[in-house]
Parts: sequence; structure tokens; C-alpha cells
Amino acid sequence: MAIKLFIVSLFSFLSMTLNEKVKIINTSDQSFESNQLYLYLDNDLKIVGIGNLSGYTIKSSAHSHIDIFDSIITVIPDKVGLDSISVFKNKKLISTNIFTVRECDFHPMGYLSFVSDSLITVNQILSNPFLVISNPKCSYKFRFVVTNFRLNIIKKNGEDIPPVSTISKI
Repeated sequence: MAIKLFIVSLFSFLSMTLNEKVKIINTSDQSFESNQLYLYLDNDLKIVGIGNLSGYTIKSSAHSHIDIFDSIITVIPDKVGLDSISVFKNKKLISTNIFTVRECDFHPMGYLSFVSDSLITVNQILSNPFLVISNPKCSYKFRFVVTNFRLNIIKKNGEDIPPVSTISKI
């Protein structure tokens, strides 16, 4: 355990001292500062400080699958734990960031009108008729697109309000 902590500290130090202008962030995570990768999912990484990635080599210490597209790197980890992503130019190390690879429970939920934790009125729904999909147990940005949905509103007494056929169509 002490050796693992030492290695993590050493890589953290190296990433700060090698090139402070280059930073690797996971744009597939809702919290860009979390340094997390998600198991078996496409994690889109952006290297801040480098425009086009031609001439650069990207390596994973955990041998995660890596695809490079212009300025975006897609990493697909296949095991939980630590993974350091390193950027090289002409075989010279430019930057290393350590990520924690974790599982992401797949429990997406739909929320009306961007409200997830309170009651909303019919007028609020009609004024902002969108269904937003998120996963409360994971900060991974799932790529769901809701093309349409139907909403039936029922009063407290059980009486139906006439349905609005299609609330939103994208």
C-alpha cells in the first residue's frame, strides 16, 4: 500500500512539474476536476494546452483501449483501479495524469423541465417541456437523446387532465 501511495505521489508530482500548461481532463465526466474514468465506457479526454494531437503518442499504464481523433482521445478502461494517461512528443514525456477507474451503475432517470428534486406545476412543465436524462449514481455524461415523449397528468383525486399529445420533439 505504501509503495502504491508513493507511485501515485510521484506521478502527481511529475504531472505538475513536467508541463504545467498541459492538463488532461475527462470531458465525459460532469465534474471535469474529478480525474475519474468509467469502466467499459467511452471516456473522451481533452488535452488542454495542445491543439492538434498529430505527432503525439498517448499511453495508458493499465493498457486501456485508446483512440485518437484530432484533439479528442477516447479511452475505454477494462479494469477498475488506477490508470495513468501519459502524453509523449518525440518519445519525450509531456504530461501524465492519474485517473481512478470506477464502475458506473447504469440507472438513468428522466426529469421533466430540468427539475429533479421537487414538485412542479403543469405550467412549469408546459413552459419548459423537455425530458432530461441523468444518472444520479454516476457523474458520467450518458449520450441519451430523447426524440419525443408523452405525459399524462393525474390530479390528486385521480382525475386525468386531458393529455398533451407530444410534449416535446427534438
